[in-house]
Amino acid sequence: MAVSAAEPVALTNPGFEEGLTGWIQASSGEILVDKEVKHGGEAGLQLSGQDNQNPWVAQGIAPVQPLAQYQLAAYARGAQEQPSAMAAVKIEFYDAHNENISGYYGTLATAPDGTWQQVQVSAPADETAAKAAIIVRLLGPGRAWLDDVEFSTVQPPPPVVVKPQHLTVPAAQQSKLALELKLTRATKEVPAFHFHIHGPLLEPETIPVAANLERANDQQFEAILNVPELSAGVYELVVADENKHRQGSTHLVALPIDSRSPNLSAEGQLMVDGQPFFPIGLYHVNMEDCSQVAAVGFNCIEGPATDDAEELKAALDAAAEAGLKVVVPLFADGTKGLEDRQLSPQWFQECERHPAVLMLKMVDEPDLRPDLYAPIAKMLLRLRASPITKPLQITVAHPAQYERWAPLCDVLEVDPYPLPNKPLSLVSDFVSRGRSAVAPDQGLMALLQAGWSVDLSTQPTVQQARTMMYLALMDGAQGIFWYCLRDPGWDLTTTPLWEHFPTINEELATLGQVAVQGAEVADIKCTEKNVIVKGFRDQDRLYILMINDSDEAVAGRLRVPVRITKTIWLRTQEELHSRSRTIDFTLPPGGAETAVATISQDTGDVAAGEG
Repeated sequence: MAVSAAEPVALTNPGFEEGLTGWIQASSGEILVDKEVKHGGEAGLQLSGQDNQNPWVAQGIAPVQPLAQYQLAAYARGAQEQPSAMAAVKIEFYDAHNENISGYYGTLATAPDGTWQQVQVSAPADETAAKAAIIVRLLGPGRAWLDDVEFSTVQPPPPVVVKPQHLTVPAAQQSKLALELKLTRATKEVPAFHFHIHGPLLEPETIPVAANLERANDQQFEAILNVPELSAGVYELVVADENKHRQGSTHLVALPIDSRSPNLSAEGQLMVDGQPFFPIGLYHVNMEDCSQVAAVGFNCIEGPATDDAEELKAALDAAAEAGLKVVVPLFADGTKGLEDRQLSPQWFQECERHPAVLMLKMVDEPDLRPDLYAPIAKMLLRLRASPITKPLQITVAHPAQYERWAPLCDVLEVDPYPLPNKPLSLVSDFVSRGRSAVAPDQGLMALLQAGWSVDLSTQPTVQQARTMMYLALMDGAQGIFWYCLRDPGWDLTTTPLWEHFPTINEELATLGQVAVQGAEVADIKCTEKNVIVKGFRDQDRLYILMINDSDEAVAGRLRVPVRITKTIWLRTQEELHSRSRTIDFTLPPGGAETAVATISQDTGDVAAGEG
């Protein structure tokens, strides 16, 4: 639908006639208001940047209507007789707590003759959306001008907004569901709603669903539904009025029971040859890099997104020769899935039987493309019904979307990237929320940043990298990947962090094994409130992970619930002063270390006054 036929939303200074009034701007690249090059009015916006700078300007919109369809558009042009630039517009939706819940891009390669063209994107607001941000930006290197930004409502929300918009139920058994129904118009009456399910597997085409409706207020109601037995499949649950006119709907996916991959333990830990495996992985690895990557302590890589079975086998063989496991992407370019890619039976046979394959990655960050929910659910069901037994992984960017996507995979990967502008504690926030979103028998991975921008602004220092690693482990990550080895203009091996990966990965290999095989030890006391502590027991060793969450060095004491005989730092092997059940320590500002204490075989009570 064209912007001109839509209901416009008022913007501040959409044509940049008042400079950058009403817009916030990125700190990277060059952002100028140009009085000479403009589409309309008296000025236009000029954006210039190098690789990975991606300059942008943004404006907040409030409120937005949940499930309404919005469109953002702008006019863009490139520099004449210069390489094409990639102009982009983006809509991001936020909930009432200012948490980013989704984002949608529209892109345009500028014409070489410098003509103005419109770039636009249309997107539905999520059911929890309360606000939006509109973003105008340049993607990649080059120069582009943008002007006359328009934001419009192209479709109003349905009469009834159904929450949640994505539901899962076990297949082949009856179940109960609770829905929140929000009416766009208030009513004093309890609506006479009818509920039914329809989908391609149903005979007849639709079946009614019994429901009890309870009022919360004049606009909100709760519906408790008795869902009948459904075959595994993707359905739509529809809310209709007394005249059977559609008022609202939600996705409903019936999942097979007990279909988790046999290559996961009951606790969601990846298993290889019957033994727990802790992935230490790296993204964007070329096959010729496998030996170099393995030499610094990585044991896993994300593989190529190839449709060719022979090419896949060659890549897997190269990884296996270097001793690496591989996560094989099922989605190419973030959008092409099983229905679009030409994946032969031989391709799937290679994935299932090749010893280098660790997992199949169904999709990367689908929360940025919520329209992928039904295709991913169909992909999952297709794979569940196939001979594939390898674990299925999804990577999700926004914590608010973890609960939506977690049921559609065996392993959820979260990707907190705090640097350069956010605190490292973001890693803890993302991983702990991911842990609460997955079932006990699902795996949880953390994707941490090793960097991707040539100015090194997104690369952590060695201490920051280790702290992020510790935070992920302490909050329940069962594997850690790093982003990334290669990117346009980016080569991790030439950056300061690369030479430290042998020691980082050596420490991670030990701690990863301890975290997944050891037993968590509670009741470890620390005298310093700014020190985060978590303990694990593995045989006769007590491993105590510690992070100094302050900007000053600390000296403190730990009290542990078992007798110990000797304590050392894991990384340096330096001995710490310890006595029976206490350990004295010092940590630098922001430091992360592990104390390893030998547990005494003498289990007698501690003497009065000891420690």
